[in-house]
Amino acid sequence: MFERQKVRDAVYLAYPDRKFLGMTDLTGSFDFLVYRVDLEDGESVVFRGQRNEISPYEGAIEYGAQLAGEQRFYERVPHLPVPRVLCIEPDESALGFPYGFFTYKLGSRLSELFPQVSHRHA
Repeated sequence: MFERQKVRDAVYLAYPDRKFLGMTDLTGSFDFLVYRVDLEDGESVVFRGQRNEISPYEGAIEYGAQLAGEQRFYERVPHLPVPRVLCIEPDESALGFPYGFFTYKLGSRLSELFPQVSHRHA
């Protein structure tokens, strides 16, 4: 679903001054995957990629609701680390899968919508 280079690109958008060391698959399925991404300074961050089907009747994704859903997901599955880099891939038609990267940093407006991102690490 997400090539490793796309994961690297998304992590670089969130952490442009950090060197990428490697990544490990944590879990995944057809609709989502989670990677631990190791940075050269020894810190690890978590990347989550998700495919969302966009209904022409419902309109565009409302990202605040998406992040609230992420919070509920990780409350129910506490053994998974909470992601600090998130990528949402909108699936707008049955004919193709256009990519839309969505990243956030701690202290950003998105991390306020997804507050426990600052509390748990890989």
